Amino acid sequence: MMEKLLSRFNELNLEPTGEFEVSGFQAVDGAIAAYISRMFDNARVNTKSIENASYVRFIGGPAANRVVLGKFDDIVDFLKSLRRSDARKAKTERPKNPQVLPVINVSRSFDTAFMGLEHKRDTPAPLLLEVVSDGDDKPYATIGTTNASLTYSITILAAEKETLSLLINTIGVSFRFAGHRSLSAPITLALVETALDATFTDSRDIAFTDISAPIGEERIFAAQAVLTVSADVKMAMAVNPRKIRHEVLTAVKEN
Repeated sequence: MMEKLLSRFNELNLEPTGEFEVSGFQAVDGAIAAYISRMFDNARVNTKSIENASYVRFIGGPAANRVVLGKFDDIVDFLKSLRRSDARKAKTERPKNPQVLPVINVSRSFDTAFMGLEHKRDTPAPLLLEVVSDGDDKPYATIGTTNASLTYSITILAAEKETLSLLINTIGVSFRFAGHRSLSAPITLALVETALDATFTDSRDIAFTDISAPIGEERIFAAQAVLTVSADVKMAMAVNPRKIRHEVLTAVKEN
């Protein structure tokens, strides 16, 4: 018996170096805040009155002024922080929002639960690793994706009851009738641009709770809703590429 070469091929083997980089959630926070702000872009009031004047001013103002990111102990502390910020801006530039209210606060707790991939929505091929190459087409990293369950609070503050109601209803119906519930948050990881998918898992059943300040304190009407978001977590792993040569042989009878 003798061996005969049938084929010869090269395989690229990516050996991990041990170095890695992981994504955070700042881009997801910003994407969610921007999404909520955009809910008001096309809102209109055809019959204006004293009761809806603040809402009209809110939807007609700059989109960047509607939603504030950050976590605060309570709504009074949040409002004081906004006013201090406006006071500082007034010394050098036009205040961001001289009247402060109404305003929406979006915050994320540090409760984080890593989820099974079977619970992930709207993400194709979650088990595939993305290979990252340099300008010479030489691989230097692979990117894997898992996902985590995050908890966000949406807090709405207003000086009038009707304004608060209009803000609640705008957000509520926007979530209720949304055609899709996924957002894309661009990030840079391993020196390349990629994106994190963020999906609202319970937004169509959104429920607001009254958290208005006590009458004895500064009178503020407020409501809060808690939403769960499934967000991508990406890990880039540095690799050294190494080519492995393979030969396929077969046994043949000698003549």
